[in-house]
Amino acid sequence: MRERLMAPPAAAQGRLLLGFAQLVSGGFLLLGIMGFLRTGLDHFSNVTGHSLLVFTVNPQTNLIHLITGLVGITMVAGGALWARRYALLVGALGTPWAVAGFLLDGSLSDFFAGNQELNAAHLIVSVVAVALATWPRWPAPRPAEEAAA
Repeated sequence: MRERLMAPPAAAQGRLLLGFAQLVSGGFLLLGIMGFLRTGLDHFSNVTGHSLLVFTVNPQTNLIHLITGLVGITMVAGGALWARRYALLVGALGTPWAVAGFLLDGSLSDFFAGNQELNAAHLIVSVVAVALATWPRWPAPRPAEEAAA
């Protein structure tokens, strides 16, 4: 499995991974910037947060979204293999973030200041990212291509 994840994806899969990584990294970057415009840096990990569209954010989550977007843009510039690695990173970090957000929602320990909509968005993006990154190579290589590799 490790060899498959470290190998470059097939052309169609690579285009899909690049498009997904560009969309997600741009979305995270935009959410981080818009969040900082809304919250500033006051009350960095405030448990109540501020409303942004349908999401609730605070400066801490804005910083995480901003960094995730910048890292993604940098990794996508490296091509399809790096887009796959970014998708794995988003999935590996986003899934526990979303689960923790669901478990802590409304409590005084909710330093993410997220709401159900933000938690659901994180979970959907994470699951899709892992699915795209770990999906078997498609179209499947022909026997002649496997022998050459």
